[in-house]
Amino acid sequence: MKFLTIVLVILLSIIKFSNKVIAQQEGMSCEELLNYATKQITYFKNNGEYYSLRAYAKLCLKNYKGALNDCNYAIQLDVNDTLAYNYKGLADYNLKSFRQAIKDFSMAIERSSYFREAYFNRASSFDAIQKLDSAIIDYSFIINADNNDFKALNNRGIDYSVLKNYKNAINDFTIAITITPEDARPYYNRCFSEYKLGMIENAKQDAAKAIELEVDNPYPYFYLGLIYLDSNDRINACDNFEKAEKRGLKIEHSYLNNCN
Repeated sequence: MKFLTIVLVILLSIIKFSNKVIAQQEGMSCEELLNYATKQITYFKNNGEYYSLRAYAKLCLKNYKGALNDCNYAIQLDVNDTLAYNYKGLADYNLKSFRQAIKDFSMAIERSSYFREAYFNRASSFDAIQKLDSAIIDYSFIINADNNDFKALNNRGIDYSVLKNYKNAINDFTIAITITPEDARPYYNRCFSEYKLGMIENAKQDAAKAIELEVDNPYPYFYLGLIYLDSNDRINACDNFEKAEKRGLKIEHSYLNNCN
């Protein structure tokens, strides 16, 4: 369970929905987009698209309850508003209503079966309630449609790792690295799977590369600590645990007791 918790923390730390996409596309700030949508609603009160647009602006501003209200109204106006269901899912996800979010994203997918963003968001929601097999199915749909989707590959790799399917995890992380070699995440995620398979030198190299790319990320230090601890090198293990803690990772006492 310790490793499960560790890896899921990593996963949840990288789940970030792109709430500012529309604002950027429109050349507006989140506030400007909100004001624009609100103004349009005064003219077109029965046009659900503007409620959906305002919901997105509220997501951008982290007003999740307000976004939820606008989504519900948009759906009342048009029960087939795919974007409204997707934004409603984002609001519910951020309000920690993960099971409801899954229902929302499923409604979006029912209305647009190739809506990859909704598949990714639903997979992330499955991850949040640890239904990893279901998440893997959704990530796989995305990857089958676009085998260069970095986020789906990295997240599916993490799910495989949690399920102890380390070979598949390593394969996903390796592909993710070829797509975005400057991102530290697939390196330290692959490090963990390599460590679990006893590929110690490979794991050390990946941890070192992750530190080179992102020196203040605590996870590669923590994994190095585990590797050194397993080889009874307590000095290096404790040094890396200390570095991980200084970078904000709370480490269980069972590991730190080896440093007393």
